[in-house]
Amino acid sequence: MTVDDIDRVPMDPATVVPAFSAGQIDAAGIWYPLVDTIKEQVPDLVELAQDSDFEDTMAFPR
Repeated sequence: MTVDDIDRVPMDPATVVPAFSAGQIDAAGIWYPLVDTIKEQVPDLVELAQDSDFEDTMAFPR
């Protein structure tokens, strides 16, 4: 799959959660805690990546 295979729709975070939960969009790039809210409403959610997947290359300074 490439970027050419998708229709990108810019949305504000407050719109992504209800749109995803209602099945109006198939995927979303969103951050926590909004992911947790979606998980509560979409039990069969497939999470492709999470923060810990990138902790070796990207992280906030401690």
